[in-house]
Amino acid sequence: MLGLANVFDGDDMRVAESGAPVTLLTLYPMRETEIVDNWNTLGMRGTGSDGVVAEDVFVPDERAVPLGPLENPGKAYAGPFHRLSIWPAVACNVAPALGVARAAIDDFIQMATKETPMYTATPLRERSVVQLQVAEAEAKLGAAQCFLFSVLDEVWQRAKEGQSLDMSARARCQLASSHAVVAAAEAVDHVYLAAGGSAIRDEQPFQRYFRDVHVSTQHAFVSPSRFEAVGQIMLGLEPDWPFFQL
Repeated sequence: MLGLANVFDGDDMRVAESGAPVTLLTLYPMRETEIVDNWNTLGMRGTGSDGVVAEDVFVPDERAVPLGPLENPGKAYAGPFHRLSIWPAVACNVAPALGVARAAIDDFIQMATKETPMYTATPLRERSVVQLQVAEAEAKLGAAQCFLFSVLDEVWQRAKEGQSLDMSARARCQLASSHAVVAAAEAVDHVYLAAGGSAIRDEQPFQRYFRDVHVSTQHAFVSPSRFEAVGQIMLGLEPDWPFFQL
């Protein structure tokens, strides 16, 4: 089991000079833990993200390290990928949301070419509001992908040239990642509205797309609340999101 742990001095949580909690990355055997079946969520129910309880588990020094960048990395950690620190992992949290939005748009287009809403004579695809919604959804998704891919390509080129990410580059990675998830949710919202009554039916996938993408917006690494920390960096302030120090 890989887990984070805060350090306490008595009842007081230890904090670093930056004010952030001192956090350790720890490893311990799964046999010493208990998995709690508590993943009862609106969407993304298939991820199996259950809780884990570890009580009075001893973690030796060699399996507890500070959560932070290596100060003197060895040769095995000197490549460009390692210079990107946690930011590829942050960006990976975006992929499910983008995939959900892509599937929602594609499935809606397929449905709209065949369906005529009940009590009407106008096919779904010939309705102006439907045309508007699907076009806006495609634009939001495409723009978000372009921004994300552009930022990731930019930092990858820097890493290949031997540069580590400065605070500005980390902020751009965060901004592009959070924006992509928000835009994916907005794209699905457009499709959900355009689908009408079909959007709420279990036999149609749109209600699942709606639930899953909105669960993605709540992930701490990419939630809209990260915009505030990015804005703090842009305005020359210290960000309140501790992962910017990694």
